[in-house]
Amino acid sequence: MFKVLLVDDEPRLTGVIKDYLKSFNLHNPKYFVVTAKNITEAIEATANHKLDIAFIDIIMPGTNPQQEGFDFLKHLKEHQPNCKAYIWSGKPTDHNINMAKELGAVEFIPKPFTGEDITNRIEATGPIWN
Repeated sequence: MFKVLLVDDEPRLTGVIKDYLKSFNLHNPKYFVVTAKNITEAIEATANHKLDIAFIDIIMPGTNPQQEGFDFLKHLKEHQPNCKAYIWSGKPTDHNINMAKELGAVEFIPKPFTGEDITNRIEATGPIWN
């Protein structure tokens, strides 16, 4: 089962992706999904769950709103270095793309995207044996 964290301050977005992933669980549980709407909730999720994959928005409310996602990515890589992290954002600037790579993200995913875009990336990580 893939343990997935979705971090975004838009609960509608994380809700749609969570529901999409859960739709694959009808006959065989495949995805365990946790959502967080800010860096505090995301840090709590890393304390409570050993994650396989995280999808992280860059811009979220907090002390450093333009960098919150990058701050969390640093935390994630320090505490769960084997977790595959993806940065997603509606601002695919060169700075954001390069920063995501520099901090260890697998890929930068520009918004908008589809549920299939997310499942393709999850499945590309290969089998997870937790």
